[in-house]
Amino acid sequence: MLSADLTFVHLSDIHFHKSLSGTAHDPDLVIREKLELDLRHLVPRFGPVSGLIITGDVAFSGNGSEYRYAEAWLRSITGHLQCPLSNVMITPGNHDVDRKALAANDGEILNLQRKLRRGGSPAVTSQRLAIALSGKQGKRFVRPLAAYNRFAKQFGCDISPGKPYWERQFKLGDGSALRFRGITSTWLSGPDDSDRRITLLYGAAQYAFTEAERCYNVVAGHHPPSLMIDREDAERAFDFHCRLQMFGHKHSQWISVSKTCTTIFAGALQPDRREKPWSPRYNVLQFSGETLETGRRLVVRLYPRRWSDEFRKFMADYTPDAEDFREYEFLG
Repeated sequence: MLSADLTFVHLSDIHFHKSLSGTAHDPDLVIREKLELDLRHLVPRFGPVSGLIITGDVAFSGNGSEYRYAEAWLRSITGHLQCPLSNVMITPGNHDVDRKALAANDGEILNLQRKLRRGGSPAVTSQRLAIALSGKQGKRFVRPLAAYNRFAKQFGCDISPGKPYWERQFKLGDGSALRFRGITSTWLSGPDDSDRRITLLYGAAQYAFTEAERCYNVVAGHHPPSLMIDREDAERAFDFHCRLQMFGHKHSQWISVSKTCTTIFAGALQPDRREKPWSPRYNVLQFSGETLETGRRLVVRLYPRRWSDEFRKFMADYTPDAEDFREYEFLG
């Protein structure tokens, strides 16, 4: 087993539903109970967990009651993981956007989104967003995330026009640091969202990285760059600056590997039953930093966990060589 410095649990797309979660008609109650049972076995195997990362869609409709249920649930699972509640890290997804707020005042915010998106190159659209967030209109963009922000604030993960992302840093064994950046992909999210028609935008501020000595960057967000207007600039920046990229939304897990980084497109913990194939998933991630004679090395080990319909529990997702993990190594 890898002698890891840090261990994290990665969840995505939980979709707590205000009218179903916690009731007798909750379709995901068994899945969450079996997840908690699976999580209880992590500490004996890996030791206390350093942090919990959720890449969006905690809620289903951005409703306050959904986050109250989520908070109680997170307190329970962080207890199983022996993980400080302060080390929970969350980014917003499209289901964390309150669409009623978008439609308020004759669709004031929705019209602002459409106006900002209309015409121009990705660079121009990104600049428009920066100007809008910096001006009087900035507060309008976070109104649909009001309930999400109240929930995320207790973890230091709330966002604002002047703080479009958060960062969290953890120390590795060789004295280097692992720096997480949680980005916002929902500034323009609403009824116009479509995986076929690109309508979303990060904004250049979120993929501007300052170089820090002995520091490895990890970026976490809900929507992957492929769905963003400014995808080319974002992809270049993430690929160059980040050793690990973590995204949700797709509900189907896929791992992409290059010489400079690994990208996880996470499966959903509680996907919509109408989706085929329907398969709840989550991941365990371990990091180890080493100093070599020629430089530094970061080792990332990913343990994917998948739901088994046959055995009604979460299980390891094995490789053809019967290993329950994938390992990635980065130098420099």
